[in-house]
Amino acid sequence: MGLLEVLPGVTMLDVLRMGWEGEDEVNLQIGRTAPLTSDKARTHFPLLWEGTGVPYSEVLFFYDSLWSDHCELVERHCKGVVTTRTPTGLTDLNWMAGLEKFSKVYS
Repeated sequence: MGLLEVLPGVTMLDVLRMGWEGEDEVNLQIGRTAPLTSDKARTHFPLLWEGTGVPYSEVLFFYDSLWSDHCELVERHCKGVVTTRTPTGLTDLNWMAGLEKFSKVYS
């Protein structure tokens, strides 16, 4: 994440750290390590909102789980988040489908 530039001179890690200055990088945790659980809607998203202040209506969430539909749970419990399932990983087609879905919801 520290090598991938999303803009010249700005790495993905820089972006993910925005709003979390001085924190213990809880926003960079993955999986179910406390305080996170497998229920992203009840742990991941509230922590991200607290740390960034980004409203759910500005969030597009992609998830690749084959075992449960985290997208459905996030849409149900985090009103405003637009989600797109990516069971075979994020592809160009998934990316465009997510952007189109977000555009339809918020245009």
